[in-house]
Amino acid sequence: MPQQRIAGLDGIRAIAVLMVFASHADNVARDLQFGSIGVWAFFVLSGFLIVRILSRQRLEIEAGETNFATELSTFFKRRTLRIFPIYYLVLGCAALSTLLGTVWHYSGAPWPYYWTYMTNIYIQTSGALLGSFSHLWSLAIEEQFYVIAAPLFLITPARFAVHLCGMFIFVGLARGMALADAPATTFHFDSIFNFYMLGLGGLAGLLASRINRVQASAGLALCLTAFLALLAIDYTINTDINQGIFLFPIFAASLYIYIFRNQSSIIVRMLDLSPLRGLGRVSYGFYLYHNFWKLDLIRAAFGVSFEPSNWLRITLEFSITLALAVLSWIAIERPLLALQGKPGHRRELSQVA
Repeated sequence: MPQQRIAGLDGIRAIAVLMVFASHADNVARDLQFGSIGVWAFFVLSGFLIVRILSRQRLEIEAGETNFATELSTFFKRRTLRIFPIYYLVLGCAALSTLLGTVWHYSGAPWPYYWTYMTNIYIQTSGALLGSFSHLWSLAIEEQFYVIAAPLFLITPARFAVHLCGMFIFVGLARGMALADAPATTFHFDSIFNFYMLGLGGLAGLLASRINRVQASAGLALCLTAFLALLAIDYTINTDINQGIFLFPIFAASLYIYIFRNQSSIIVRMLDLSPLRGLGRVSYGFYLYHNFWKLDLIRAAFGVSFEPSNWLRITLEFSITLALAVLSWIAIERPLLALQGKPGHRRELSQVA
């Protein structure tokens, strides 16, 4: 039976991408860890949707309607159509730009890592951030997760899907604890540690269909209370929230379960308002493009001496990025989305960054 679009999730994506944008545009937002929170919200949401889809595909295999090879091929075809075109369009433009001069952080050692979805590994091993290309690390981690998770979930009996999610969570947290004293570039960009959040989202996606609305509401209230309490304790002791935010993925997972089980709630209706829903729909393009349209880069490229106020600069950068994301959605992403196959799977895949 075709699955309906889950209202509210596009709004979550919009808020997440706004937080990432804000962290790259403003020091206050960066100090408040908006970037980490936004990226983690994406990771948990991707796990929530992708594992549900893989689990459904596995049930079709078990019902004898299809087979492992077909479903694995179908999964990667859909992911390729959704992610690769504009990702490689950006990298292609960067490569062509090198003909006009050196593109900072593209030429030299890093570029092979961009093309093979290993940006996070370059940052982790070199300890160097990559300017306009640095945000590609999160897309690399998601692709690495798909390569590992897709065959695992499709070949393993569906009744063990929860256990697979538990494995990702356990191994990821163990890896995080092992790297607790490592440099930030080693810890935050580690694939295995971040897989824990995708596994957590997957667990939430599987449990969402098994609990009722009252349980979902109680779980959200409990996780929100714990999250806010930990933030308050962390700020009181350390005058920052660097430790407290590590409970955010659990709160995010409980929120997605709540949204799934309470589609008519005021929270979902607010998240599904057209401005948020529209930005959420184009959020992948917005995220991909936003780091390349900084006014300081434009000034350097064209020799422009224009010096706007901070708020005008942010407004201009946001407007340019949004316009590009909308054009990208209309001209490239939406037409390719129509080629992704089964309607039910397509609806949920369209909500994955």
